[in-house]
Amino acid sequence: MVFSSLASFWPGLQVLVGDVENAVQTQYSIHSLWRRFGGIPEGFNFDTGKLHAGAEGFPLRPETIESMYYLHKATKDPVWISMGLDSLAALRSINKAKCGYAATANVQTRTLADRMDSYFLAE
Repeated sequence: MVFSSLASFWPGLQVLVGDVENAVQTQYSIHSLWRRFGGIPEGFNFDTGKLHAGAEGFPLRPETIESMYYLHKATKDPVWISMGLDSLAALRSINKAKCGYAATANVQTRTLADRMDSYFLAE
């Protein structure tokens, strides 16, 4: 199964429809990628445990942070604050640039791209 980073919205949606238990499990799986790579790659193959060819970057998508927010609102569990702080620390250490934040071109090598999409600040 190839996971797309855009699917990081899914735990938040699960919370909104009342499926909190499955949202928790989904978010833990997604956050394991963040811990491994310092961001959610655009594509990851869970069957092989490898990055999907051509989808090695992390364009600073906010969906997983939004899902943590919804999980915290629903459960009041401080683990979601901790997970959010973990993600923030990774953003600051890996993606902080002179004039803002830069997308990651390759999460394996942590090479930065010369861009920051507007949704990073807008959402």
